[in-house]
Amino acid sequence: MAQSDNTKSNILAYVHMHVVRRVLRRLLEYCVYQEDNTWTVDRFLFQNMHRILETRIGRETRQVLFPGYREDTNVASWPLILFPFLITEISGTSLSSEIVDIIRQLTDLRHTLHGRIFSGISDQFFHDHLNDIEARLTNICDLLNDDELTRQTLSDLRTEEVREDYIEDFKNNYKQEKSYREQMTSLRPEQLRLHQQLEKVVNLREERERERGASGKCLPPQPYDQCTVDLRSQYIHIFQYSYQVYYV
Repeated sequence: MAQSDNTKSNILAYVHMHVVRRVLRRLLEYCVYQEDNTWTVDRFLFQNMHRILETRIGRETRQVLFPGYREDTNVASWPLILFPFLITEISGTSLSSEIVDIIRQLTDLRHTLHGRIFSGISDQFFHDHLNDIEARLTNICDLLNDDELTRQTLSDLRTEEVREDYIEDFKNNYKQEKSYREQMTSLRPEQLRLHQQLEKVVNLREERERERGASGKCLPPQPYDQCTVDLRSQYIHIFQYSYQVYYV
């Protein structure tokens, strides 16, 4: 039986807000265990509290992550955006570039779905979207080596009816992710100035390399003028501000 656009939208919203979320939660628990097999998620948060609270995401979700003295965090109530953040930016576990890319691709899929919820979801888009999610979650489940999680994930991806409404939760999550994404693409004046200075340093280095190539000789290192020295000293500030654009 053909499904309405709203039914397909709700199923896909459910998949992101429930199925994807569950797999990312297990991936975070895996990262915590790899970092220290005696840690709980709360211990992991406590150990990284300073780094977390240095970020905008951490400050805005402080009450969720750190509810109070001797009170554990309720992971079940976490907004979806916290899992990619903690996995890729806070955890000390070294994940493969493929897994990190998959986490980002899942975020991209949510952004794509959000637009289609308003414009309409065709049967082709519905099935392609599910297949895209399945391929990525399967890779994460393979890393986790959890057969039960894999079985449950594949079963839930084939659901044909969702009684609870997940669309509003999905839209609210999108607004959060969009807010942080906009922070990444909008530079404050001081940040823009630093990036422009970095560009000058790069251009100077390229010019020096061209001079070396044109002479055909191995020229001795040339001393930097004071302007270049000043710019080089700001490298660390540039990268610190690049980080803060998204998270602070």
